[in-house]
Amino acid sequence: MKQDDPRTAIQDMMRAAFPQAEARVARFYAMQEYQLGWRDERLTPFHANSGKLLRPLLSLLACRAAGGIPERALPIAAGIQLVHDFSLIHDDIEDQGETRRGRPTVWKLWGLAQGINTGDGMLIVAHLALHRLSEVGVPAEIALEVIRRFDETILTVCEGQFLDLNYEGDLRISEADYLAMIGRKTASLVAAACGLGAIVGGANAATATAMFDFGQNLGLAFQVQDDVLGIWGDSAVTGKPPAADLHRRKVSLPIIYALHGTEQREGLARLYGKKRPARASPRPTIRRRWRRSILCAARMRRRWPSCAESRRGWCSGEASDTLPPVARTAARRSRRAPAARCASQSRRSGRPRSRRCGRPCARC
Repeated sequence: MKQDDPRTAIQDMMRAAFPQAEARVARFYAMQEYQLGWRDERLTPFHANSGKLLRPLLSLLACRAAGGIPERALPIAAGIQLVHDFSLIHDDIEDQGETRRGRPTVWKLWGLAQGINTGDGMLIVAHLALHRLSEVGVPAEIALEVIRRFDETILTVCEGQFLDLNYEGDLRISEADYLAMIGRKTASLVAAACGLGAIVGGANAATATAMFDFGQNLGLAFQVQDDVLGIWGDSAVTGKPPAADLHRRKVSLPIIYALHGTEQREGLARLYGKKRPARASPRPTIRRRWRRSILCAARMRRRWPSCAESRRGWCSGEASDTLPPVARTAARRSRRAPAARCASQSRRSGRPRSRRCGRPCARC
């Protein structure tokens, strides 16, 4: 595997998990490949945004941090990403989301029934990816443990989705309720990416537990920041309509703070209780809670350093210094498009300069 392009190796392993399909069912797999960014709306080969691939990259880094060969974690990386995309297909159906990564969602193009079936198929393909562990030299007993934990993780993700649906429209849920939900729906898969990668890398029980904890805390911070982006994020960054979570009446963490803290909580509750978007958007009221929401995101982001500090005693190699920066990047995603930060050109390099620090902006 090329060290400078792990995403290519991950996607190659994902492709290898798909079976050779007969012509009559080729469209079934092509619809899955559309979700993965490999095909366009006409189901012809295409290269679109496949997502950040954060979870599979964490699997490779965790394996290397535990002293293992990253190639051994490729089946896990592929399976984790396929499960993530399976959950997104079903999540879009349950939330009636019409866009994902800047493109129409699977169910919007081919209907609810085909959308459900496409997601189900991708879940099985994810398992097929994990069954390739033996081909990369992972011992049978470790492969069985990984598959067992993988299935437990998927069940936990489904528990989180149950809670998410159960909380819908319930304006009484607390911060603790919400953290319990995202801990299952989002953080558990990030935890599995880190922990399972460490296990195939040869980690002992203590190391694997620390890696699972690292991923769990990172996943919580990631979702809190996602809540912020769901309201104030730039659609050019999120790939979703502006204030998408408000229009869908999702009770995310900023909403919980607004409902429990702002003086206008009763008016916000009335607006949020209406099924159809009202002319008076709840967005201005929630904007007043912006600083408190950001403080919450910062507090959640600080959950991961404890694991980052503890890893120094048991992680080895370059990856032990790579995991913390990856965690920072994941938990501190911007709500604005990179181009919006640049106001002037560098005289020497010609590159745009950041509005924040005046230095050339590497992101542009």
